[in-house]
Amino acid sequence: MRGTNQIDSYSQLHFIFAFLQFVSAVIIAIMQANILQLVFLLLLAHILSALISLLFCIIKIPRFIKNLFIFPNKIISLARQSFIIGIIGSLRLLYERLAITIFPLLADLSTTGLLSASVRVMDATKLGYIAIFTPLYPEMARDKKILSHQTGLRLLLLSATFASLIIFLTAKYVIQFLFGVEFESATSALQILAWTLPFYVIVSYYSLGFLAIELEKPVLISLTISLLGLLIMLMVLNQLYGLVGGALAVLSAEILQASLLFIQWRKYAFSKLS
Repeated sequence: MRGTNQIDSYSQLHFIFAFLQFVSAVIIAIMQANILQLVFLLLLAHILSALISLLFCIIKIPRFIKNLFIFPNKIISLARQSFIIGIIGSLRLLYERLAITIFPLLADLSTTGLLSASVRVMDATKLGYIAIFTPLYPEMARDKKILSHQTGLRLLLLSATFASLIIFLTAKYVIQFLFGVEFESATSALQILAWTLPFYVIVSYYSLGFLAIELEKPVLISLTISLLGLLIMLMVLNQLYGLVGGALAVLSAEILQASLLFIQWRKYAFSKLS
């Protein structure tokens, strides 16, 4: 749907997926389901979402079934064209999960749980911006004026800064509401992570912008340096400040990546867009 610029249908599918997960959660609560029943219901929601997505594609995209059968030479060509983007996607996933993955090796499970709670709150906050960037990317690729004028970036930054301030001020109550008073110690970490949101917007905007004008290497370079920086800062700052150090490492890595992308945008993108 994204590839054919059918954003309405794409958004509808996301809503259906979220609704199926919500229904699964309600059933789990009513049944007081065990872990196996929980996994089964969530798997069923994913399978139904996949089948509904397939039905949407068959109805909305001409010759969709025919185009599923790709010749080997086209597969090789597609793999070559998407190789760097695939690496970027893999590194991005590693970057986003590195703190939670490596923190158990650097701190005790209790501290890891507190950091994980804070990270999950921010992941939920980012969903709104993911929903915005999803339809924005095809428009970036279609109309380069959006990138040359940086349309929408200031508004996105303003809203992200405001959201960060709200999370910072209400962090204690958010943690208590979502996880209970026993997780109240995660408040300081969430207050720090709240300020990653504006830099996340910058990273997402410029990363998608580079991909839209077919300049993948600046994204790859920035992400690789930030990933290594995050790893080093997690090890150092955790030893110095514990939970707060882990949150500071995540924030610092996001600032580093945003800065690198901004510098490279001014260096490479302006000349290509002019």
